[in-house]
Amino acid sequence: MRKFLRYFFVLIALIVAAIVLIPIIFQDEIFEMVRTESKNHIKGEVAIGDMSLSLFSDFPNLTLSVQDVSITGEEVFEGMKLIDAGEISVEIDLFSAFGGNNISIESIRIANSDLYVLVMPDGTANYDIMKETGEVEEEEAPAEASAPYSLSLKDFSLDHVNLVYDDRQGGMYVNITDLVHDLSGDFSADVVDMATHTEIQEMTVSLGSTDYLRRTNVEADMDMKYTASAQKIELGDNSIRLNGMKLNATGDVVMGDVMQLNLKLDAPSTEFAEVLSLIPEVYYNDFDDIQTSGSFAFDAFVKGTMDESESLPAFGLNLKVNNASFKYPDLPAGAENLNVEVHVTKPQGTADATVVDIPKLSGLLAGQPVEARLKVDHPISDPNIDMYAKANLDLAKVAAMVPQEGLSYSGMLRTDIAVKGKMSDFEAQNVNAVEASGNVQLSKFKAETTSFGLPFELDTMNMDWRPQRVNVSALSGKLGESDFSGSGTLDNIMSYVMTDTTLRGRFALNSSLLNLDQLAAAAPAGEDAPEEETAESTGAVRIPTNLDMDLSTKVDRVLYDGMTIEDLRGKVILVDGVAALEGVTMKTLDGTIGMNGSYDSRQLQPEVLFDMSLSSLDIGKALQHLDMFKAYAPIAQSAVGKLNSNFSLNAFLGSDMTPDLSTLNASGLLRTIGVKVEPEVLQKVATTLNNESYSRLLIGGSEIDFAIENGRLNVQPFDVTLGGKKATVSGSSGLDQSIDYTMTTKLPINGIKVPQEVAALGLTGDIDVNIRFTGTATQPKISTNFGDITSGLQTQVQNAIQDEINNQRDNAINAVNEEAEKIMEQARAEAQKVKDEAKVQADRIRSEARSAAQRLRDEAKKQGDELIARAGSNPIAKTAAERAARELREEADEKANKLVSEADTRANRLESEAAARADDIIAKAEERAKIEN
Repeated sequence: MRKFLRYFFVLIALIVAAIVLIPIIFQDEIFEMVRTESKNHIKGEVAIGDMSLSLFSDFPNLTLSVQDVSITGEEVFEGMKLIDAGEISVEIDLFSAFGGNNISIESIRIANSDLYVLVMPDGTANYDIMKETGEVEEEEAPAEASAPYSLSLKDFSLDHVNLVYDDRQGGMYVNITDLVHDLSGDFSADVVDMATHTEIQEMTVSLGSTDYLRRTNVEADMDMKYTASAQKIELGDNSIRLNGMKLNATGDVVMGDVMQLNLKLDAPSTEFAEVLSLIPEVYYNDFDDIQTSGSFAFDAFVKGTMDESESLPAFGLNLKVNNASFKYPDLPAGAENLNVEVHVTKPQGTADATVVDIPKLSGLLAGQPVEARLKVDHPISDPNIDMYAKANLDLAKVAAMVPQEGLSYSGMLRTDIAVKGKMSDFEAQNVNAVEASGNVQLSKFKAETTSFGLPFELDTMNMDWRPQRVNVSALSGKLGESDFSGSGTLDNIMSYVMTDTTLRGRFALNSSLLNLDQLAAAAPAGEDAPEEETAESTGAVRIPTNLDMDLSTKVDRVLYDGMTIEDLRGKVILVDGVAALEGVTMKTLDGTIGMNGSYDSRQLQPEVLFDMSLSSLDIGKALQHLDMFKAYAPIAQSAVGKLNSNFSLNAFLGSDMTPDLSTLNASGLLRTIGVKVEPEVLQKVATTLNNESYSRLLIGGSEIDFAIENGRLNVQPFDVTLGGKKATVSGSSGLDQSIDYTMTTKLPINGIKVPQEVAALGLTGDIDVNIRFTGTATQPKISTNFGDITSGLQTQVQNAIQDEINNQRDNAINAVNEEAEKIMEQARAEAQKVKDEAKVQADRIRSEARSAAQRLRDEAKKQGDELIARAGSNPIAKTAAERAARELREEADEKANKLVSEADTRANRLESEAAARADDIIAKAEERAKIEN
């Protein structure tokens, strides 16, 4: 007996040792295998924080747990996380794992995770993460060696998971916050009795521009029976709650290549409060305390088959609200006599057969009557609309019906519009086939919200509806200190509202004050945005891609980044997320700025591409307010005077809407007018030369040819005056504040400090001096070089004698040179005028060509979109239309590029001819002047 007990305890000890040692022995090997296989098969960056393997947590099950797992995309999805999981754990029946043929997974749990699925407009998806692999030939195992293999799962759970599904190709958006889900059942059996429990804190579902669910709280318990052999799911006892509305579902679904659906949905209760709860603002504001009356009826069904074709099963939905009312006990107003009737029907077939009919929508809002109706058929191919809406509302009374957290508004809204006709007739402006009449007026409107730090006021907005377009005859208001007024037209508002197309229009907008600093400070910071949306919340202005607007703007005064801009004028064209600026001019910094170019907000970092002209700008103020000058010319911080410039600029913008200087590329010509500079670095020059007059620099009428590339400013040689003597400067400076400039000049030897061996010669006259500036703008280094004096004293003596002879000769011809200089000055001015006029003409040729090229591209895009729209949902027709649209765009791009290229050639030729004429003018003047050197 004692021997038996001894063996028994030894066996127990071995089992315990195995339980402890097996995970320890194999954990690192399994962890490395997971890392390696992830790297080999998944595109992008896969990060795994930690992994554990245990038999203790749920013996005899083997628990594999992985923490902090993330998959970050690459290429167009670089920096975007597809998944960021706090924990993923799998429990496997240990004995089934050793058996090999039937692995039983007890549970899979995913907790504290974020999942962001993005499908781009071209169909590229961030979940396409598997690397492509070549086919692997496998040896066929002998028939007798094959054995059945199965995998069973008993429980699957999601614990506090957030999900965003953003399908920009299909126009579908789903946002699920704090999902808790549990699915249980023995999936190894042929007939599986499944039980599910789901809780969602908030769910938003949108198709196109329509929200079908918004911030809806969901709870569902579903019992289902799944028959594997028949691929059939039958619904048993179940309940679904959407906010306060409870639903029951019955029916079955047969899976397969052709899916068969037979589902019914109805509401077991008929209290109006349940329907009311679907409005988030109502549900999340003391919903249990609302006083309600009235009833409703609801039912829906889906029946038919669904496969890969465009045919969809039949479905229907009916909702009817009868004589309902609601009122918050602490608020003065409520809603009464609410009557709503909604019918949605579609037979088996395409979605284009859907009919949405809302024959009745009426009631009293705070005692004010409203009524409307809507019917839409053929919503896909060519929506046929019959719509009517009438209301006359004091919005302050409406606001008093529901508690508004962080929002208040007031004003008068009057609407009385009727629209009837096919969308194609509206688009074609076939006025004989459509009806559109009425007016929408909003006056004395004021709104304030805690999410935006400024009040919005709309004094008046008057919209007249006509078959051809909607005329906005009056528009005026304020946003903080900024005011606006204007008028214009909206060409296709019906198709924009009903089919989510691009809104086209033209407006003239005026403002006496636009305070951009105040607007930027009031905008929400976006810190609560999901990580993948951070780029959209950085403060950069995003231009909607579904706008095609032509705006003529006049702004009397703009406040921006400490600058005051006056008389802002020009045209702004908004197309496909890009703002094109044409002929924009403004007065600021004691001068004038002109610009043509574009602002592209479609990228994560907006991009600007401008041709700029600066006229008579105060150089000191320009260096103070314009980051480009401040960063690249720190040595000129003390400059006074004026500057003119023409240059091209390309850069990406940062979150503060200013250029990211590390991405800046620019080139052009800068002209100085009476500029004087006394930087600290020149004081070092004066000290080195022992002459205070060399502590200031005059840049009178110099032309500075500059270029900025790869974070460095390079300037070609230009003339300055140092201590009354002509000097030439060239070199570069960088964003890192490093400087590398050389100044070459002739200075009087008796007026500067020179080496002792040079002073011992007793020479007179001017001497060649090279001054090198290196180091940084804040800690510059100065070095001087006095030519070959120190290495050739005899030559210097001879040069001194020759200099004296030259001085005598120079005195004799000074009078001639003075007159010659006048001739040359006049010739240089005339030559510059020729080049400037040519530059203006050349810039105009380039600008007009680019505008014409953009119009070609826009028209091709428009025609392509129309082809795709007419193709509807027919996949063959749609594929052909997409190919035709692509060919239209490619042909337009080819024509546009050719147009721009020809314009550039003409412009370059014009400038070259002007330069030749200017050189000829200078040459003839030099011949007349005969200036001695």
